[in-house]
Amino acid sequence: MTKVKIGDKEFLIDKFNMNDIMAIDEKVGDITKLGKEEKLREKFFNVRYVLWYALQKTDKKITEEQVGEMVSVSELERVLSELLKAVDITGNPTVIKKK
Repeated sequence: MTKVKIGDKEFLIDKFNMNDIMAIDEKVGDITKLGKEEKLREKFFNVRYVLWYALQKTDKKITEEQVGEMVSVSELERVLSELLKAVDITGNPTVIKKK
């Protein structure tokens, strides 16, 4: 698990497994394109959902609305970057880069 700072709190987020990625794909589409949406509303909706999905794995009572209230627009890009690293999605999850 990885700590991700949201606002003034830290949360533990676990890596996503195949089932997680498939469930997210059904709701928001390709997770590797998260944060690259053209419409701002769509970007906010998708990032909030994926962040909620990650947090609810350890806190079943947390709501999407609560997650949205925790993230200020000014910290969206930082939170998104930390989230993608924490869940082990960097670019294309099916490609392992060679050293």
